[in-house]
Amino acid sequence: MMLPKVITRLLSWVRRVITQPFDELDRWQRAVRFGYELGRVGARQLKHDRAQHMAGSLSFRTLFSLLPVLVVATLLVKGMIGMNQFMAMAEEMLASIGLDNIRVIPAAEPGQQSQTLSVWLKELFGQAAEVDLAAVHWIGIALTIYASLSLMVTIENCLNVIVRAPVGRSWARRVPLYWFVLTVSPLAVVVWYFINSQFDTWIASVETWQWLAYVFWLGWNLFFAWVLLLAVYMLVPNTQPNIKPAAAGAAVAACLLVMGLRGLGVYLNYGFMVGQLYGSLGLIPLFMIWVYLMWLSILFGLEVAAILQALPGRQLEELERERKTELLVDPAAVV
Repeated sequence: MMLPKVITRLLSWVRRVITQPFDELDRWQRAVRFGYELGRVGARQLKHDRAQHMAGSLSFRTLFSLLPVLVVATLLVKGMIGMNQFMAMAEEMLASIGLDNIRVIPAAEPGQQSQTLSVWLKELFGQAAEVDLAAVHWIGIALTIYASLSLMVTIENCLNVIVRAPVGRSWARRVPLYWFVLTVSPLAVVVWYFINSQFDTWIASVETWQWLAYVFWLGWNLFFAWVLLLAVYMLVPNTQPNIKPAAAGAAVAACLLVMGLRGLGVYLNYGFMVGQLYGSLGLIPLFMIWVYLMWLSILFGLEVAAILQALPGRQLEELERERKTELLVDPAAVV
């Protein structure tokens, strides 16, 4: 009975903070009010920038480039830690971001069991790890490189729309940066896997205060997502971002990714039987939904960062009007 009362009081407090005149609010209430207004302006800017179309384009590119990018990544990771440890790392990574909670529940047929999205992606990891580039024709190698770089091009074009970058990088600057991102990201995942394994060992050894151990584990995953997104916001757009706005936007996106995607897994588990509509192919639309929401979260975080960087000396409403007139690239051009 206590929890509903706490939630009711919290909602009532938030409603007062949103509706009361700004001059009547204290310091903490003004901070909450600013966060609410920032999120509202960011959401409107996201709609104005046609982020839904960009997220759809990025989702398609991700699906198209998934196996080639995995081939490039697994060549590096597999050489450092071995095949068995690589597959264990892939399984733990997919579980840590909640993909083991997203499953297809098949129609009522004897002998069929549900399959999680993490199992499906793990099979793709295994296929990518078994690719022998020495046995692949030069056309296959060219297609692998093209698919990997085309994903990065689409990502940069979409992020440039959000930050109002007038033009993209030249290819002489793009190729080294893209290849750096594609090769360093797997190394970062290896570091994450090692530290995460240490966390798991520590949590298993703690007999009491399990909830506190889980909070530490969740905080670590949020921190890793924040660092990764901050690197993307600082490196990929063709602008000179400030570290503080980019860090704030990355924090927003990291929270949306970790919390929102786990909520999606719970919803799809208990609220919607995708297998009854798609059967064994249900994992593909599930994966597309997951990737679409992931890109929306990343674009929203960058939108928040761009607003905060341009905000000093302006009001949010004034800045919103200016950004609508500063759109230099048609978002449809990157779709």
